[in-house]
Amino acid sequence: MICTYSSKTELAIANAFIDLLKIKSFEDIHIGEICKKAKVRKVTFYNHFSNKQNLLNKIIQKSFEFGMNDILKKFNSLKIDKPVLNDVLHIFILNFFKNEEKIKILLKNNANQTVFKEFNMFNIK
Repeated sequence: MICTYSSKTELAIANAFIDLLKIKSFEDIHIGEICKKAKVRKVTFYNHFSNKQNLLNKIIQKSFEFGMNDILKKFNSLKIDKPVLNDVLHIFILNFFKNEEKIKILLKNNANQTVFKEFNMFNIK
């Protein structure tokens, strides 16, 4: 995982969870499985996250932050005015969350290749 976490332990837990999500649904994953895969004790998990939903939220947040940093770098290289950049990002974020349910369904049903093809239509790399 590319995103930065506050500790190696958090990163290990996040990576273990992502690995489990590749083969199991969110509902079928238990904290004990995450801990076993991350090689940490449950108490350590709970020192960092309140539950697996909190873990998922943090992974999404970190991924989003990482993506936003890439977007900011790209816009800065294009010498776009900061207020314009803020407006563009605001519109993008609002639309993303307005379509959150559709995006979840697409990604859950392995339609992610189609989603990425659509993004490539706009030369987003």
